[in-house]
Parts: sequence; C-alpha cells; structure tokens
Amino acid sequence: MRINIKSVRVNLSPALKEYVRKKVGALGRFLKRFDKNDSVNAEVEIERTTEHHRHGEIYHASVDINLPGKKIRAEEENSDLLAAVEIAKDKAKKDIQKHKEKTVEKYSKRARRKRRPGK
Repeated sequence: MRINIKSVRVNLSPALKEYVRKKVGALGRFLKRFDKNDSVNAEVEIERTTEHHRHGEIYHASVDINLPGKKIRAEEENSDLLAAVEIAKDKAKKDIQKHKEKTVEKYSKRARRKRRPGK
C-alpha cells in the first residue's frame, strides 16, 4: 500500500509524518486481499481548518483509500491533531471491514449456488 500525505496550514514534521504512516499503514493488514501488485493507494490529508477565537485550533484529517472498484473515505475534525488521525483511521478500518465482509459474502453465495445439485 502506498501512502501519500498532504498537509494544509500544518507544519508536517518528520515525527508527525512517521506517526501518520504508522497509523494508516496498520490498515494494510486488512487490505492484503485487495493489494495485488501494490495497487492500493492511501491519501491522507491533514489540515488546520480554523483559528476561531472561541474554539481554538480545529484540525481536520481525512483518509482516502482507493481499492480496485471501491473508494473508502473517512474524515474527522478534532482539536487534537493526533486524535483526529486516529479516529479517521478507525472509521476507515470499519469501512474496510464492511467492504471485505460484503465481498466474502457475495463470493460465498455464488459458490453455494454452483454446488447445488440439479440446478
């Protein structure tokens, strides 16, 4: 899985870059089935949305994962940048697991139909 990180109005330090790669890279174990020939791309965008006088800094993290035939997008806004990345990663993980269950179910139904005698 290839991971591209984009930052808007946030200084992307090497430590932050490594943190994001570690968190989003952990999703790779759920994508082994889809990652043939390094075909899965993950695009992570981190931005500081505002410096509002009442709310302080608000960070936005989005994770886009391009699977063959499916695009998964997870977004989160939080006052803590690392928490926003973590929550967006968790949302993407849930969506990946749903997609994986649907594809497994689809193929298992197809296999059951083929094994049915007399039809």
